[in-house]
Amino acid sequence: MPMPVQTAGMTVVRAHATPADAVIGNIPAGDYFSILATGAGNVPAVLENGSIHTIYVAANSYQIFPFRVVRVNSTNLTATATYANLYSNAT
Repeated sequence: MPMPVQTAGMTVVRAHATPADAVIGNIPAGDYFSILATGAGNVPAVLENGSIHTIYVAANSYQIFPFRVVRVNSTNLTATATYANLYSNAT
């Protein structure tokens, strides 16, 4: 399991594994969703309610979104990136 990483008052507790279209690939949603992109493209993020929100990311960028993501779909994924759920440290 990767070590937690502090990011602007948040902790990365769960990183998304290989993108998949099956529900079996779901992980617990975080408070935020982060994308570290090396190649530009689309990231189809599956939200807690089952809807898919496609996010366009630029190459060589790091972005944080206020989305509760449970999975990154492999279908329509065109970005080269790594993904993680961030959890607020606020109590």
